[in-house]
Amino acid sequence: MELRQLRYFLAASRHLNFTRAAREVHIAQPPFGRQIAALEAELGAQLLNREARGMSLTAAGALVATRAEEILGSIRRLEQDVAALPIDGRSLFRIGATPWLLHGRMPDGIAYLRRAHPDLEVSLSVHPTEELEARLRRNELDLTVGDEPSQDAAIEQIQIREEAFVLAVPEGHRLLLPPAGREPEEDVLIQIETRKAGRDEHFAKALRALGVRIGRTLTVTEPGAALALVAGGAGVIVVPALARRMRSQGIVYLPLPGIFSPVLLSSLRGRNMAIVAGLADALRRLEAENRFQAPPEANTAQGS
Repeated sequence: MELRQLRYFLAASRHLNFTRAAREVHIAQPPFGRQIAALEAELGAQLLNREARGMSLTAAGALVATRAEEILGSIRRLEQDVAALPIDGRSLFRIGATPWLLHGRMPDGIAYLRRAHPDLEVSLSVHPTEELEARLRRNELDLTVGDEPSQDAAIEQIQIREEAFVLAVPEGHRLLLPPAGREPEEDVLIQIETRKAGRDEHFAKALRALGVRIGRTLTVTEPGAALALVAGGAGVIVVPALARRMRSQGIVYLPLPGIFSPVLLSSLRGRNMAIVAGLADALRRLEAENRFQAPPEANTAQGS
């Protein structure tokens, strides 16, 4: 029995369709079907009912799917545990963050960890918001820095602060003119794939109150690219206020009153508790000291 056969069968058990399952594991359908048949022959049991109205798991198939998940999960954990072994006597501490939050207190946090825990080898990776929790649960990360509250009781979260949101517009944008001089134009709303804030009704209401009229949306994958598009006059974007640290040339940031998001440190409950708690305290102290002074926000022009 080969591990790939278990992976293929798990895909088949999820989709109950060989075409979709084969596509998921990136092989053609004929060899996919042969591997499933070989697995059934080796186990001496039919795992799937193949009928005109579709596929279904047999009792043996349901058992194999459960055990295959356990086996493959154990192998993933083994690979991750080996990868996390100390390097030259230093334990690896893996941090994952959303793209925007890299430009917050992340450098200060890494500096603190290196001072307070010289035995740690700190690594940092960037992931979409929706991936962070799953990677934490799979033990691919030791700590995440994001803004999504978790409903998983196995995950412990510590709020560092609340981050305000602003609207980034190009210099010369109509919102910077007195109301009487504004043309009733529609704006292109730029969005980051990992942040769908512009679609949220809470954000949409704040944009309408500011006078933004969304004509269409443009999705990009990287914050720097999004801000470059704004500076070039291609559209506007809702961003955390800390985005002002990334770019100020060619962009004006307008406040969105009442729009906030938490900045959260997340870790598996019971894991690395002292490290995470110490980091949270250090970051809170830095916030209280307010060591970073952001460029001033602009106010929308008022009619005289």
